[in-house]
This record gives sequence, C-alpha cells and structure tokens, in this order.
Amino acid sequence: MLRASGGITGRRLFRKGGDERTHHIHFYQYDHPEIDRHLVVRDYLRSHPEEVAAYNQLKEELAILYDDTSDYSPAKKDYVSRLEQRALSWKGEDSTFFQNGDLEVRPLNQMDIPSLAKWLSDHRVLEYYEDRDQSFDAEQVRENFFIKDSDTVRCMVLFKGKRIGYIQFYEAENEFIEEHGYMGQKVYGIDQFIGEPTYWNKGIGSLLVSSMVSFLIYKKGADVVVMDPQVRNTRALRCYEKCGFDKVKVLPEHELHEGVYQDCWLMEYKSLELNEYR
Repeated sequence: MLRASGGITGRRLFRKGGDERTHHIHFYQYDHPEIDRHLVVRDYLRSHPEEVAAYNQLKEELAILYDDTSDYSPAKKDYVSRLEQRALSWKGEDSTFFQNGDLEVRPLNQMDIPSLAKWLSDHRVLEYYEDRDQSFDAEQVRENFFIKDSDTVRCMVLFKGKRIGYIQFYEAENEFIEEHGYMGQKVYGIDQFIGEPTYWNKGIGSLLVSSMVSFLIYKKGADVVVMDPQVRNTRALRCYEKCGFDKVKVLPEHELHEGVYQDCWLMEYKSLELNEYR
C-alpha cells in the first residue's frame, strides 16, 4: 500500500499488511537531501548495538502505549533527534565552532535541511529574512545553503540541544573594504535569524550575536564585524546596538525585499584595539 510522502516531501512510503502491517519501506529520488540523514543514522546504529537495543526498547514501549502512528511518531521525536545528533558527532560532522552556556553554534549539515525549510516557509521569519512570497522547500534549501565553492561559513544555532536558528559569517571582499574605508583591517560580515518564534524576545538573539562577535575577534582575528539590517527592522537594530554595534551610515535602497528596495543600516563592531584609536 502506498502512503504518499508520509509527511516528507519527495518521499514515497510503502506499507505491507494494512492495519496489521509487517513491513514498511521508504523510497527517495537518488539526490534527495533526506538520504544522508537516514544513512548516517543507519551506519551509526550498525556500529553501536547498545543504541539499537535502547531504540528498540523505546519503540516497543511506545507501541504498547499508542495504537495510532499519529501519536506514536511524535512521542519518539525528541529521542530520534538526540540520536541523530549522536550519529553526527560519531561521523565527525558535528564539530562546534563555539558554545556559550546553553547556546551552541556548529557547521551546517544535511540533517539541518528540514529545520531550515520549516523556518524559511514561516511568514514571521520571512518578514525580514528572504521574502514572504518565496518560501523554501528542502531542495531549495539544499541548493542555496550547501554551495561548495562559497566562502560563506553557514552554521546551525542550537539552544539546549534544540535547533532554533541560523547564522553565517564571511570575510569581507576588497571592494567592500575600499568602498567603506576599512583599508588595512580584517573585516567579517554576519547574518542571522532565530527561526523558532517561541525563542524570540528572550535575549537569545543578543547572546548569539555577541558570542559570534567574540568568536570572530578572538578566534578569527577580526578587527571589525559588520551587518546591514533593514532600517525598518527596529527589533533587530535594538538587539545589535545592545551587543555594541554602532550605526555608521544608511545604505539607500540596498536590499531587494518582496519587490521593494529597502534602505539598510551599515553597522559595525570594532575590536577593543581599534576602539582605543577612534
């Protein structure tokens, strides 16, 4: 019996046995972004029999508690998420750039695609990041966020182990440095968003930005860190000023957003050494 996608775009889920099913099998197109996530977990379980035993035990207990998969699947979601993180760490794809208390920033990996697709389909997130009239699906996330020849370092933001947002950093190009008077200085740019609205207005955005600034200055040798938020994004501006960023100048019609060119602020954070000579 074909059960369409089973909640994952691009998947085909087949079951045998109807209500008394004995087997199920997943099919994906060869280049589907979900494949890597499944294979990493598979290989991890093959190498860790104790994890297999624990996962089997959980599934048996939940099968007794829940007759319907609509209840059973959500009940194991948190466990599976933690299992995936252990699998990534085992494979070596989950190294951390930095951690500050409950906040962690690590390189983006294929298992993050569903979270990014979810956030970049949320009109609340897209109001200032990308466009509300251009939601991302999993394939678009893969095409835009996993560009192998890009100099941008793309990262996942976690809080207490839960994926909550995205941040990226990159070294500014010479053209930008010359245009804005940063000659002789090492300049990094950053962009970010908190994708889970329940984590907004809790100080986590400020913690993320200030932690990234410290990482870039003390680990990457940055002299200046810059951002260019839209002028109308007053909540973000307050956050960045709280983190020590200064407004430098307005960049007129700097960013195309939902068909309209928006003015943006060039904002900068200078290292302590540079601030002594301001």
